[in-house]
Amino acid sequence: MTVPASAGAASPKPAVPAPASAKPAVPTVTPPTAAPTAPPAPSPTAAVKPAAASVTVTTEDFDFKPATITISAGGTVIWNNAGPTIHTVGATDNSWVSEVLQKGQSYSHTFSSAGTFNYLCTLHPFMTGTVVVK
Repeated sequence: MTVPASAGAASPKPAVPAPASAKPAVPTVTPPTAAPTAPPAPSPTAAVKPAAASVTVTTEDFDFKPATITISAGGTVIWNNAGPTIHTVGATDNSWVSEVLQKGQSYSHTFSSAGTFNYLCTLHPFMTGTVVVK
């Protein structure tokens, strides 16, 4: 007598469903982080902007401080005598000149066109300065 092959073998167990409260596993996704970036380098052709529309030069002792300044066309330079000695300020080509400046007094000149303008104290001609107008 033969026994069917299925009679002695264990029958497969039915699959057990997951409990209703169990949630399927959800993979965690971490968004990529942006690498820190450096600020852009200045362009090698970028021009340096001239100083503001009004610049003050101080006359102290026997010096103009600063001796050389750069302004935009239409800008004004104000020379202020901060020392005890009287001074003047005037263009080396005599196109403009101040009155004598006592301590605390000032003189201003507006430069309307581009160029390089040299000036001096007419009382102390060794005192010189330059205005560069862009």
